[in-house]
Amino acid sequence: MQLIIKPSFPTKLHEDLAELTRDYFIAIPNVDTVLVVNSCTRGQAVPESDLDMSILVKPGTTAIEMKNIEGSWQTYIANQPTFLKYKESSPFAHLHLDIINGDYTPTKIERGEPIDYFEIEIGNQICYSAPMENEGSHFQTLQSKWLPYYNEELRLQRLKMINDACNYDLDHIKISQTNSRL
Repeated sequence: MQLIIKPSFPTKLHEDLAELTRDYFIAIPNVDTVLVVNSCTRGQAVPESDLDMSILVKPGTTAIEMKNIEGSWQTYIANQPTFLKYKESSPFAHLHLDIINGDYTPTKIERGEPIDYFEIEIGNQICYSAPMENEGSHFQTLQSKWLPYYNEELRLQRLKMINDACNYDLDHIKISQTNSRL
């Protein structure tokens, strides 16, 4: 059983812009699911919160097609009254919109390098996201694949890499007498 989350908008402007975004993208054949993510799905959004959305495209959509979808959106939204009204409502009113394909690939975490966003992307875009319309088949497939996250073998691999990376960073901290009381 998958967790069903509904978006919770802190203002009518947030809701209006989310609906405008949904209406625009569901008309595009390559779009699978329009998602609200982050604070508006976690019930933590306040009037000054950004509106964060992800547009999941169907499998086989090329990088060029995704870039074209993004470009067309930017042209459309530039002078759109609902967007302009939202943007003018607060210096913090931003629409963060990502076009995503659902290709979540864990990378090797090297010592001394930052960790990737593998778990964060799955969490924000698949687990704790709220579809604005019907869940597309690609979204449902991704939920089936990644929730309740991944298999035990990958979990242990990721845990070991992150543990090794953290220990590597900690080994570089010089302990002095003044720090020894911590």
